[in-house]
Amino acid sequence: MAQISPYNDSMRLGMGFNSFTQRLCNYAVRPVGAGFEAHPDPPQYKTSAVPHSGNISNGYEVMWTAKFVNTMSEVAQSLNISGAPQIRCDFAPPGGAKTSASFNDTNTFAESDINYLIQVRVSHQRFNHTEFEFIPNLHQSEFTRLYGDSFISGFVEGGEFNALISVKLRDRSDADQVKQQLEAGIGFTATARDLDQSQSAPIDGEITIAVSWKCGGDILDGGMTEWTLNSLKAIVMEFPRKATTCPMRINALLTKYTSLKGFREKDIQGALNYENTGLYTAALLDAYLDYKCICRSIQQISRKVEQGEFALVAKEEMVELAELFTEAKEMPNGLSPYKGSIYGLVKARKDCRIEMLKIIREVDTVEEQPQVACDLTRPQQYLDPAMFRMLLPTTQDLKKARAAAAQEQLSCADLTRKLEISERERTAAEISALGLANELK
Repeated sequence: MAQISPYNDSMRLGMGFNSFTQRLCNYAVRPVGAGFEAHPDPPQYKTSAVPHSGNISNGYEVMWTAKFVNTMSEVAQSLNISGAPQIRCDFAPPGGAKTSASFNDTNTFAESDINYLIQVRVSHQRFNHTEFEFIPNLHQSEFTRLYGDSFISGFVEGGEFNALISVKLRDRSDADQVKQQLEAGIGFTATARDLDQSQSAPIDGEITIAVSWKCGGDILDGGMTEWTLNSLKAIVMEFPRKATTCPMRINALLTKYTSLKGFREKDIQGALNYENTGLYTAALLDAYLDYKCICRSIQQISRKVEQGEFALVAKEEMVELAELFTEAKEMPNGLSPYKGSIYGLVKARKDCRIEMLKIIREVDTVEEQPQVACDLTRPQQYLDPAMFRMLLPTTQDLKKARAAAAQEQLSCADLTRKLEISERERTAAEISALGLANELK
């Protein structure tokens, strides 16, 4: 089964491709019995008539997906994006290349309590019914760097719509209820009654909707000015019809060089195999984005400390981390908790960036040595973000502390006042009882 990768206008039939970095490479194949056209133009599509019914014809396949996602690696996998270019493009300076998953802001994703991914994919695979042969007498030194591990053997045409709904709740205890509400209102199996019920209860929180799509036509209604849950559902349901009206290339089909007889007959040095790197690369992506969020959080806390809104308290030494440090390699700060001061935060932020650089370096290592992704005996090359968080000082919100202290002081004053009143009433009662006793005598 051929792999697929997001399409871009630079792709051409027969072009080499690195499936790990998703980078275009030099040509290493050519069609059998035909001249090799190095730069054929992509096909030009003409708008056809919209189908009269809701059924999609002409061999198009429609796939609907709506699911909750917890990590960015799940989003990247759903979009057929490798973790390696995601990490590199995020680290690249402004103006660098971006991947298809960049339609979503990673900070918004990390800070949200609920992330709901919706995808509609209308596809028609166009295998070119062309046999390819390996070009003889290729330069074999560092083969993968020059030619990749696969080549473009065809394209997937149609349309693709992606939407990520991120919800930051005011009360996290409402998470289950809001999930049910999203499934009822946006899910593809929802009934009209479910939709009415979901609209009757507004979501108490901040909602962010990130959208991207690929098709040759305008999918937006003329009067639409913003994305809402209602408008999103309407566009999603209508998208397949519009995608088949004016399709475009959405993916490239990739074929491994090992499928070619001419390649197998040669003892090629430097040809690499990335088939078993997916899980490890996804873990690298999630760890990298976790550190990105930690670094941003440290910066925000530092600002609060400087403004006198937060106070810091260093954590105590942890025996488990000390034991881990004796087995670990190049870990920051000796795995000791950071100081409860602005200087401790500065050191933590620096170490956080170092860990991000280690992950980027690990991506480079996997590209050159794919076998390390499956080496269970190899020490971890970076500190797990969860352990790094354990080293950070805890914060105290001084505003809340002052408000709580003031409230406690008011409560104490009120209690004292009530006690004084009670004491006066008791004394008056005793005097009255004493006077009555004297009269009886």
